[in-house]
Amino acid sequence: MRNIKELTHANWWDMREVRDLPSGGAYSYMETGNPDKDAMILIHGFGNSSRVWKMCMEFLADEYHLVAVDLRGVGQSKVSDMFAYPIANQARDVLELMDALGIDSAYIVGHSIGSIIAQAIAMQAPERVKKGVLVASFARMHSKPAEIKAMYEQFNSTGDSNKRYSEADTYPDKEGFIYQMDDRAKQPKQFFTSTWWGMTMTDHRCFLQFIQSPMLMIWGSEDVISEAQRSELREGLPGCDVKIYEGIGHEVPSREPAKLAYDIREFCR
Repeated sequence: MRNIKELTHANWWDMREVRDLPSGGAYSYMETGNPDKDAMILIHGFGNSSRVWKMCMEFLADEYHLVAVDLRGVGQSKVSDMFAYPIANQARDVLELMDALGIDSAYIVGHSIGSIIAQAIAMQAPERVKKGVLVASFARMHSKPAEIKAMYEQFNSTGDSNKRYSEADTYPDKEGFIYQMDDRAKQPKQFFTSTWWGMTMTDHRCFLQFIQSPMLMIWGSEDVISEAQRSELREGLPGCDVKIYEGIGHEVPSREPAKLAYDIREFCR
């Protein structure tokens, strides 16, 4: 297990570890924190990597055994050659990694697509989820053909269109943002297409009822996730805690890592 103090953005790639999973070969992840504490799995969003959690992990490392995963096609995780890589399969990857690391149950934290993977884990294996934190989450993407078409055109070129280096100064972790943009530019097109199709074809609205674990939902007030999508998730998981970060958009882990880490810690205690 890596010491959090040893981890820098410059060595992040080299310090990641890799396991071969039964269902699909190489899967990379960053393991750090306190091995004597409860496990917490961190699942990044679309176009990001385990790196996006670095600052959050620094705040959480003393209290949790942290495992930040790289989804298929990210880092050293083998890219899926499927037309659509289903969210259920992404959840299976995480559960198989937990098996490989000897983790029976954990707190599951997911951002964006990572949050719907977290939902799927809680549906498939409720006994393995202590609590879940769903950041910038939704139960389904869109329901109208025109919306799907517009999103496809955007995601199909994400590897080129998201090199937004001019924004770096607006992020708490400027260096990490630049590295993240470089990582994103290197991700294979197959990752974007397979992951996008799997995410877009997912609709959990009727299945949220099978989630038994306590959940915390967090959105930025300026998130691209619509109020209708947020309402669907709140209605599907009644009684769950909800927090809104004012003035923040979709990239909550990058924009408010300290605040997010605090809320995660308070909820999971």
